[in-house]
Amino acid sequence: MPVYCEGFQAIPDTIARAGDRLYEMMSGAEEPVAIIFPQSASDGVEVLYQEFSFGRYFNQIAAGVLRGIVQTRQPRQPLRILEVGGGTGGTTAWLLPELNGVPALEYHFTDISALFTRRAQQKFADYDFVKYSELDLEKEAQSQGFQAQSYDLIVAANVIHATRHIGRTLDNLRPLLKPGGAPADARNHPANASV
Repeated sequence: MPVYCEGFQAIPDTIARAGDRLYEMMSGAEEPVAIIFPQSASDGVEVLYQEFSFGRYFNQIAAGVLRGIVQTRQPRQPLRILEVGGGTGGTTAWLLPELNGVPALEYHFTDISALFTRRAQQKFADYDFVKYSELDLEKEAQSQGFQAQSYDLIVAANVIHATRHIGRTLDNLRPLLKPGGAPADARNHPANASV
C-alpha cells in the first residue's frame, strides 16, 4: 500500500498552502506558481508528477515510446526534441535517462515559468545535451525565438489541456516540427490517458 500512496501527503499540503494565500494569488500580489511550488515543498509536489502511481505508470510508457523512437532512427541522424510545459520535470526525469549517450542529440526543456526552467536546470545538470528556455504555449513559438521545422519530436506532458485554446496551442507548436516529426501528448489521468 505505501507504494501506491507515495507522495499523497503533497496533495493536502498543496491545497492548504494555496488556500492560506488564495487572496494574495487572486489579487496578483503573489505569484501562484511560487506558492504552489515553493522551493521547500517542491520535492513533495514533484513526487506526484514523477513517482505517484499514475505518474509512474504513464511516465514509464512515455519513456518506452521515446526508447522506441531512438532505437528506430538512423544511426548518427541528429535528433532534436522539444519538451513544452516541462513544469516540475516529472516526465523529463523518466525521459532523459533513455537519451543519455545518444549521439547527435539535443533536448530542449521549456516552460512558461522561469522558476521551473531554473529548477530543471539544477535538477538535470548532469545531462549536458539539455537546453532550457521559457516558452508560452499560447503565443506563436517563432515570435519567441523558436525556429520552424527544427524538432523531430515535441513532448507535452500534462500541459496542452491547461491552455485556454487547445487548437491555437497546437497551431503554435505544429510549425516547429520537421517534416515527418511527431507530437507526443502524455496525460497521466486515467480518464484521459494518452501517449
